[in-house]
Amino acid sequence: MKVLKFAYLSFIIFSFFNCSKNEETKESIIQPEVIESENPVSSPEIIEEEVYLTVNIDANKNTIDSEDWIIIHDDNNNLVDYKSYDSGDEITFSAYPDSITSSLSITEFSQVIDYVNDLNDGTTPQTRSEIGKKYKISTTNGLKKGDVFHINSTVLNEPQNRTKIGEFNITIEDIPQIKNLNISTKNGVIPYGYSPSWEGNELIDYTERLIQNEGEQEYLISILDGNYANKYFLFSNPENQDLTINYSEFKLFDSTLEVEVPVNSNYLINIGGFDIDESFNYFGGFNLLDIPLNSDNINSNFISLSYLSKFSNYRTRFILETSDYSYYKTQFGSRLDKLIIPKNPNFVINNESSFENFRFSTTSDFTSSIYTWRHIEGNYPFGNYNITTRSIETPKNTKKIVGSIPLEILEKYPDMNLDKIKPYKTFLNLQDINYNETYPSMDGILIYNN
Repeated sequence: MKVLKFAYLSFIIFSFFNCSKNEETKESIIQPEVIESENPVSSPEIIEEEVYLTVNIDANKNTIDSEDWIIIHDDNNNLVDYKSYDSGDEITFSAYPDSITSSLSITEFSQVIDYVNDLNDGTTPQTRSEIGKKYKISTTNGLKKGDVFHINSTVLNEPQNRTKIGEFNITIEDIPQIKNLNISTKNGVIPYGYSPSWEGNELIDYTERLIQNEGEQEYLISILDGNYANKYFLFSNPENQDLTINYSEFKLFDSTLEVEVPVNSNYLINIGGFDIDESFNYFGGFNLLDIPLNSDNINSNFISLSYLSKFSNYRTRFILETSDYSYYKTQFGSRLDKLIIPKNPNFVINNESSFENFRFSTTSDFTSSIYTWRHIEGNYPFGNYNITTRSIETPKNTKKIVGSIPLEILEKYPDMNLDKIKPYKTFLNLQDINYNETYPSMDGILIYNN
């Protein structure tokens, strides 16, 4: 009997154990098999805006007496963006990549107020009165996404805080007359004066009192004498002692470029020298040669553009005026090794029905053109005047985008006269311009249209 009870109990225990195993097996069978997806669902891609244009404003640009804007259009003539700016600003324009066309136009808009100083009774501050207003609108076509555009200053780029530390007299003896004279330091010209000679080469002496500013102890004097020889003298005078130099101590420049200029023309030549660690600008640097326009005392049809190997970089500016056109050449960097003065461009206006439809023909092989229209109201330049000027630059074989002025700007300046402007002048660029350079080189012809 005990054996039967034990056997029965053993059967029940075995049955319960076997049932538990079947339940476990059943559970493992009915669980769905987890299969990893070959293409898992990922989070949406985040598209960020990108900078499509950067505009740098020269810190020396005077925006105190002006209100200034930048306006951007795409190559479909759509207004993309616009912003106001001040001197020294770096402005970036951003957008989603696919929303901006590959080429763009940029328009500089400025309202400039002209002032005149009032009669002063000796009190300060000096008061002044408004005498006129100028609206300047200039558009540049053909910019590319990612370009850096520079708006440079037209004022003298010189140190604002020159500190005078002394002065001295300098005398140059036995000069065979002076056709042109320049005295400068690394920051450009310092105050001096001279009376140019007209004819002859009789020996003369020249005396000047020079100012010495901190950090400007080295001086360069260049003279174009009565024999049309261009010579220089480079010196330092840290003790501020009075100096006497004989012209025989002057040296010829290291290299010169002889240029023949057309008869019955006027010209300007300016050559600046910069050390490798000095920044370019339009007015600074040592003046190797600086002949102003309309220098009637210089009668030679040949002139020498002179350079010194002491400097690593140069600024060369050349302007030639004839009765039909003007030629402009500006090069930054290396010295000028050739100068070919272009012939008459034979410029003819074909359509002046509107600013947008202005067309012309010319024999010049230009790379881009800048045409300018303007309207003057009032008694310019004496007072109560309003001048509206609009220009557009377009590379050859590039779509011209004139672009509309944003309504906010039109409403802010209701006395603009865009509906009255007429053809004024056209500039033909003879070489490509790199807008990403702070100081791009220039080669072109200017024609006045009226």
